[in-house]
Amino acid sequence: MLVIIAVVIVVIVLSAAERLRRAAVARRHRREAETRLGAAMRETEKRLAREKAKTDQAAALTSVVPAIQQRDTRHVA
Repeated sequence: MLVIIAVVIVVIVLSAAERLRRAAVARRHRREAETRLGAAMRETEKRLAREKAKTDQAAALTSVVPAIQQRDTRHVA
């Protein structure tokens, strides 16, 4: 009878240890995924900032170009 109780206790302890190990592995994987996601988001934000800067530059250029075309050109003879 004592052996059966000991086996049941060992099984319960091993099961609890396995759950703790799985939880630790899951935490580590989540932490690594958060790190990768953060790096990807930072890179995306940089890319979007560069694209916005290009768009702003293009808009500034097109707002200047029509003004240049509207001026009278000098005719040198």
